[in-house]
Amino acid sequence: MTVPPKVIEKPTEFFNDPQLPDKNKMANGQANSLPENQHPPKILSDDALYEMAWKETESNNGDRGLWAKAYSVCDGDKKKTRAYYIRERVTFLQRAQHKRLDEYKKRKEEEEESKRKNIEEKIHTLRKLWKRREVLICRKEARVILENMGINYGNISQLNEKDLTPLMSATIEGDKNKIELLLLAGANPLEKSTFGKTASHIARRLKQDDIALLIDGYSRGYCQVKHNSGRLSP
Repeated sequence: MTVPPKVIEKPTEFFNDPQLPDKNKMANGQANSLPENQHPPKILSDDALYEMAWKETESNNGDRGLWAKAYSVCDGDKKKTRAYYIRERVTFLQRAQHKRLDEYKKRKEEEEESKRKNIEEKIHTLRKLWKRREVLICRKEARVILENMGINYGNISQLNEKDLTPLMSATIEGDKNKIELLLLAGANPLEKSTFGKTASHIARRLKQDDIALLIDGYSRGYCQVKHNSGRLSP
């Protein structure tokens, strides 16, 4: 005699509960409550995440699989199921938003690294123009690059209200690429503040010896250009 297989009853009461998330909404991606494509992504507080999870238990939005797991773990007890769901859902949302933030930071770092390499390649090309004594062309190209970078250098060798030239400001920032572009664009490395300090002096005071050497190298060339109508002497 064949024994009929045991039929496991489906917990219809649970899955018919109006508080459960709707499967169609899950398929349409409406259950993902975290904001997408934030630049930078917004990090919600724990209180906001708990409120979000609570609202999911009151509506048809949420993680249906997690609901089922909660129901199973809590043996069908509705209050415990709801509490379990909220706790696990908040943990998931916390991890998801931090993952999104990490991905955003990584993407920004890659973008900045790509921009830096691109600028360094352009500076390398400008150095060749400088060494070939094509100084006027070099200055023009360097100023275009500075403008494309969004750097407003104004009068490139004039002191501002803080008694600093654009070159001095870049030296304080420690941005070597910006410093060299300003020098290639014609910034006067010998310009002094009202206290008699040049950009090179500032660099040494800040213990930025490599920047001071860079500025000193262009200082010699600047003097030659000034006395030879835009062309370096042999």
